[in-house]
Amino acid sequence: MDVLRRALAELDRPAPSLPDAPTGAPPDDQVPRRRGLIRAPASRPTETLSLEDARSMITTAITIYMADPLPESMLLIAAPAGIGKTTIAAWAAEQEARRKAAREAVFGTGGTA
Repeated sequence: MDVLRRALAELDRPAPSLPDAPTGAPPDDQVPRRRGLIRAPASRPTETLSLEDARSMITTAITIYMADPLPESMLLIAAPAGIGKTTIAAWAAEQEARRKAAREAVFGTGGTA
């Protein structure tokens, strides 16, 4: 019971104060790629694609991205729900895991070859 009384007494204390927010401006990033950032295009394509074409474009983009051992930026796939973004990404991840497992089985490299 004493533990409960002590806990309830602690609740009556004022909340701890937080430090003031920083007032300085962040450094100007002269080279956006330094942090793996690439500026988005000013305009986006407006043509309508078929579902099959959209899935093909996503598959190609993910495959090319995953083939680069040191990509300069992250890959963002922006498409409406139901196109297959997650399904294609999961498929590509499974394919990469199979390739790494096969390299390990053949070369014994820990999947890094």
